[in-house]
Amino acid sequence: MNRLEQRSVDAAKRLLQVQEESPYIKLVVKELAGWILGRFDQRLPVQSNAIDDHHIHLSAAAGASEFQLIEQLLNDFLATEKGDKLLFSACDFAGDFMAEQLIEIAARHPENMFNGRMLANTSNPLRLLELLCDHSLIESNAIETVGELVLVGLDSHEPLVRVEQRWEEVMIEYPSNLRMFRDVLLRITVRKSMSDAISLLQDFANDWGAENLYDGVRAVLTRLVREDPARASKLVANCHSHWDQLAWLESLLWWFEVPKEAKPIIDDLVAIGDPEVDMALARLLTRTKTPELLGSVLESSDEFMPLERALDFAPGVYQLRAAGFMYEAEQVREQVLPFLPITSQSNDEVSAIDLFDVLSAPDIPPLVPWGAGPGSP
Repeated sequence: MNRLEQRSVDAAKRLLQVQEESPYIKLVVKELAGWILGRFDQRLPVQSNAIDDHHIHLSAAAGASEFQLIEQLLNDFLATEKGDKLLFSACDFAGDFMAEQLIEIAARHPENMFNGRMLANTSNPLRLLELLCDHSLIESNAIETVGELVLVGLDSHEPLVRVEQRWEEVMIEYPSNLRMFRDVLLRITVRKSMSDAISLLQDFANDWGAENLYDGVRAVLTRLVREDPARASKLVANCHSHWDQLAWLESLLWWFEVPKEAKPIIDDLVAIGDPEVDMALARLLTRTKTPELLGSVLESSDEFMPLERALDFAPGVYQLRAAGFMYEAEQVREQVLPFLPITSQSNDEVSAIDLFDVLSAPDIPPLVPWGAGPGSP
């Protein structure tokens, strides 16, 4: 175990030893800490909350690639109150390497939620599609599952007729009031036509607000910024408000650089002098190799709670590590360290630096199919 791995393991242990509930420490944070400990064969602290304990043991089993233990945990608890969301978590943490088993478990437990988009790389996509036969296609899981299967077919150049037909059924309804539909449709459209995707992006932004597009705007602008950074930057600059600009700016920084065409946008946002704007910029700039820009907005983060800063600063550093920029990630960590207290304010609270080191660890899995390292949604 190297120094970085040991640091992450130690932080995960301390995080899970704190039993006090915190609005900043969601279940998924504990699951990610469990993954780290499982990955390095470390003992798990027992949780006072039985549901949390089961979830953490499942994510640890996924981190250790103990497939049989994952199945055992699911079989033991899915039919109980403690297993209500366990299958969903299993899809998040184990969907990449045991999709077929999880699909069969989901078929046996139709009353339990599952995350279909994390199973879309299955070798049997039509079996996954069968799970949706008794569901309305106009619901979030069905839209995301069918959409992800369409995307897998497009990216592999092996589209499946039945999958395409199911997506056409969704398109007949055209439920643009649902964010996940807008996101999936943008992701599909940009793979076929950039011009059509830009038009659709602008229509959705006008109808539903620029801040209400997530994966979809990333899918369009992360591609466009590599082809035409001036046009991509202009789309962001023309957003109606600085909050809309911030919602889209991440896509311009996706490839770990600040395009020169995007620099004026950042300068204008810094000039506002609003601590909340600076904090949002700091979150975005942690994924870039521009220490001078990050330093210009970090001071304002003192306005925010330490754990809130940790949650905002960690994702960019994780992305740097996932992309192989280990040195740059350590540079950013050193830069934000003064703003992350090493000790907590009480014995019942997780420290900000431990939370940061868990969420920026090099071995945690992405919780979206395209989430690790460089690559477009």
